[in-house]
Amino acid sequence: MRRRWLIILLAVLLLVLSRVIWQQMQPATVEITSGDSRFAYRIDDLVLTILDPDGKQQLTISSPLLIDAGEGQPSELSEPIITAPNGEGIWRLSARLALIDRHNEQVTLFDEVVLQSLNQIKPLRVETSQAQLDIQAKALSSSEIVTITQPGMQLQGRGLSGNLEQETYVLHHDVQAQFIDHDTQIHK
Repeated sequence: MRRRWLIILLAVLLLVLSRVIWQQMQPATVEITSGDSRFAYRIDDLVLTILDPDGKQQLTISSPLLIDAGEGQPSELSEPIITAPNGEGIWRLSARLALIDRHNEQVTLFDEVVLQSLNQIKPLRVETSQAQLDIQAKALSSSEIVTITQPGMQLQGRGLSGNLEQETYVLHHDVQAQFIDHDTQIHK
């Protein structure tokens, strides 16, 4: 009689144990509610190259860290460097922080924003504390104080409109010019 109860007890334990193991092996389910069409994510050491319809490099964005908070929030780049070819050279745009809008059309750069034209014939350096880059138009704008340095001259003013492909830049208000030593380093 004892043996029969022991067999029944072992059979029940075996059934319970097999049920627990079976549940552990089932894949986890994820529920997506309406409106959650984007997930938050993080990318370390990002290098993103954007090509034009002909397959030529239009823009490269690199950053040690990209954080995307999900639906409706801009993506955040830490210490981004954005480069693109322009005619005879390359322009390089950097900052401490950048936000890319949801449509990937506009980048807002913050803290120590520096644009450098690496064109050896016409070197140029633009510095400000905040700027916006329209990716498609390759247009740079700022409402902050902006300093433009080129060989022999330094300009400073409030507000900027610029076209990176055509290498044209307009300071809007309180513009001051200063002649400087021609050998002043533009590429720091």
